[in-house]
Amino acid sequence: MKEFLTSQLFEQPSTLDRWTNEQLPKQYQENALILERTGLLDKYQVEDEKLKLLGIKMSKMGIANFAIDEVLDNNGEQVEYFPFPTEAQIKAELTGTKKEFYETKMKQGFTRIQITPIIPIRLMIKALETELKKHPELLTDQNGNIQNNPINRWEEVYKLDKGQGLDETGELVYLVKQFNKNNHGGITKKELLQKSLSSPFPGYFIELKQEDAKIPRKGTSQPIGGRAQIEAGKSPEQYLNDLQTAQQENNSPYQGESLTTVDSRLIEILKEISKGKIIGDYQDSKDAGCWCPGNYFKTHGNVPYLNWNRDVRRCNLNRFSSGFSNSVNGSSAAAMVS
Repeated sequence: MKEFLTSQLFEQPSTLDRWTNEQLPKQYQENALILERTGLLDKYQVEDEKLKLLGIKMSKMGIANFAIDEVLDNNGEQVEYFPFPTEAQIKAELTGTKKEFYETKMKQGFTRIQITPIIPIRLMIKALETELKKHPELLTDQNGNIQNNPINRWEEVYKLDKGQGLDETGELVYLVKQFNKNNHGGITKKELLQKSLSSPFPGYFIELKQEDAKIPRKGTSQPIGGRAQIEAGKSPEQYLNDLQTAQQENNSPYQGESLTTVDSRLIEILKEISKGKIIGDYQDSKDAGCWCPGNYFKTHGNVPYLNWNRDVRRCNLNRFSSGFSNSVNGSSAAAMVS
């Protein structure tokens, strides 16, 4: 009887509670360190304050020229800094009113947190290229040749126009509802940045991702927590339609998820490269290239994708029709923390 009462008084912590106490501190530091070390975050000092903060300084990041005249807060004041979210803020969001939802996602394998700053893609590409060059072992082919140009951009959609990328000019849109040039339902990065001001984490989006960053091939994965994993082999249009349809169903295991964006995937690749690991290798039977159906090139009518070519030791940034599919490209989804 005494043992029974003791067990009732001291309930075991939930999966989410254990994760926020044990894993969140480690993963939070990992996110902050890689973003700062690669120059995607800056240390700045607010006027009249001695403490230097980590975050986005808009003028340094080029966001002042980010197809944005100004980003205004709720008081109509221009925003100059986006402080990096604190670990305490993230923990409070995870264990707050939506705790049951995040607990469910944890049981489905979403145990990896990623913090992505809303900054120009060109800065992420530059950081990735710099990081890749720090790992010659990843750039050396079987003949001992080292790849000196480890990023291959499809110039039609990734070239810079007067120093700006297509996410800055508004050509690349986010949160699309359908892949239709005239009625995509998405928003520009300027609007995404403005929208973030009413979120718990202005200037950033935070996601819970599944533990393995690799995309499983068709028929090779196992359900986790009652949720079938998203596998390779479908077109971007199919991934978007499948997720939208599933989310309309009662008790769908895909509730609260969104498909990956170029920004999110670039940071994901950057983090893995920093550990000396490759993801998105379409020649690896246990991995696949990644469609980014969270984005759409509204004029070109294409969806971006990223992959790794092991023959030439290079990361490819490309685009294809939203209806195109093959066995070596897939996508992934994440649960937004908001």
